Amino acid sequence: MEGKATFTLTNARTGETVRQFTEHNLVTDAVKRILAPPCYAIMNSFDWTSFLSAALPLYKTLFGGIMLLGNNVPENAGNVMPTPDFIPVATAGDAYSGSLTTRGTLNLNETYATENGYHFTWDFGTDKANGTIKCAALTSRIFGNTGFGSDEKTGGLMMDPNTLTVVTPHSQYCKAKGQYICSISDRRHIYYELNSDMSLTFHVVRTVDPESLGINDSGALTEYIEPESGTTITLPITLEVYTKPFLDSTNGILYFFSEQYGEEGNRAVDSVGVRMSDFSLTAKQTWSIGGDHLRINAAALYDGSLYFGDGVKLYVYSSSGTLTKEYDLKTPPDTWFYMVNGVLYVNISNNTGWVLYNGEFVINTTAALYGFGTDQNILPPYYPMYIMERPHSIKVAISKNPYLGLAANYLATINNLSEPLVKTNEHTLKITYDIIN
Repeated sequence: MEGKATFTLTNARTGETVRQFTEHNLVTDAVKRILAPPCYAIMNSFDWTSFLSAALPLYKTLFGGIMLLGNNVPENAGNVMPTPDFIPVATAGDAYSGSLTTRGTLNLNETYATENGYHFTWDFGTDKANGTIKCAALTSRIFGNTGFGSDEKTGGLMMDPNTLTVVTPHSQYCKAKGQYICSISDRRHIYYELNSDMSLTFHVVRTVDPESLGINDSGALTEYIEPESGTTITLPITLEVYTKPFLDSTNGILYFFSEQYGEEGNRAVDSVGVRMSDFSLTAKQTWSIGGDHLRINAAALYDGSLYFGDGVKLYVYSSSGTLTKEYDLKTPPDTWFYMVNGVLYVNISNNTGWVLYNGEFVINTTAALYGFGTDQNILPPYYPMYIMERPHSIKVAISKNPYLGLAANYLATINNLSEPLVKTNEHTLKITYDIIN
């Protein structure tokens, strides 16, 4: 496939065309990967009929949205997911008449199928997409409806692989006792459980590879998979069993956090990480967090800072103990942090979450309490989806497993503009996007 986008910036008062130009795009591997779901992860509850019905024609859902960015994006086919330096400007998907300033509208009268492709037209009024635009990318229609900052349920960050709708994923591909953490090479999956003496046992379980099935292999997901191996670790901190751990998926380290300690007004918490490669420990780190907080429900170590929520707000502390930012963001016990392609996400109840782009959080719709995991055998925009429990819940009878999920905020194409486009509230913007076979 190939495509091009034509941008028309118009003076809203006079109707005069201020600037018009056309840019050609790179088509990434995102949609090609979506149409070839990972075989070992669709062995349970995956419905090909529903999937193809939702995916075809491709313009309907998989190419049905657009995102506008304030930064350039490396043009290579494997670059399919947002990075931490993303500068959100706006998105558009379906027709929209609401007040969200980061969402445009589909022009239904000027959108149609062509002989060998599809012609989209999106309009951005004087209050929409204001700022400097350096890149445009087609994305899913669902994410186009999100608007880089909406908790409306018309859009979202994730899709069910069967139906490509914003619902809880249900294609489970591994089942074992304990809390699922991540997947490593050779279809091996890491779980952990908390023991009565406060030590942690990490289990490695292995699922069947459908491409090399042995005559004695079995793969019934109605039963628990027995571990191949187990490693027990005693942490050098007093574990806070109500704080959810954090997986730094970039470096493959699972961090745990201590109870708060110290004098009132000079409180601290410790953190220590377990490397998923060999279950060795990182050095313990101490974080000064000022006054006493309510119980810390979730925490993360990201970009040299400690992020945590105590049920009232979300706080960011530097390694020197300075409070650098705080957000009036309710963080109930089911809150947790995770990373996708180096980007920090915060999953919160009521189907909402926050994503950290270029140092600022934007709100998005998620799917229930599921978050994105990491699996070396699953290529983005597919991901394992799972729920992270607090350590005190992770006993031998608990089973928190991965399900196949599909990220909705992928880049299907990349159009870096030759020159930045500056839009203000004095302009309207029309983008026509032709994509052909």
